[in-house]
Amino acid sequence: MARYYTLAKAAEITPYSSGYPWPCEVSVCFDEVRYPVAIAEGIAHGAAAITLTVIDALKDEWQRHFSRSKGE
Repeated sequence: MARYYTLAKAAEITPYSSGYPWPCEVSVCFDEVRYPVAIAEGIAHGAAAITLTVIDALKDEWQRHFSRSKGE
C-alpha cells in the first residue's frame, strides 16, 4: 500500500465554514504510483480529496490549494 506524506497543512475560517477552521492539506507519495500528489480539504462528511499526477497538480486550478495550505 502506498504511503502519502503530508507536506503542508493549514486551517482557516472561510465564509462557508460556519466559524470553524476549514483544513486544507497537500500530500505526496514517493512510491511508484500513478497519482503521487494528494490534495484534501474539509472535515468529516464535508471533506473532499483528490489524487493527481504531478503535471496536473501544477496547473493553475490547484495553486489556490497549495497557497491555502502554505505549501508553495
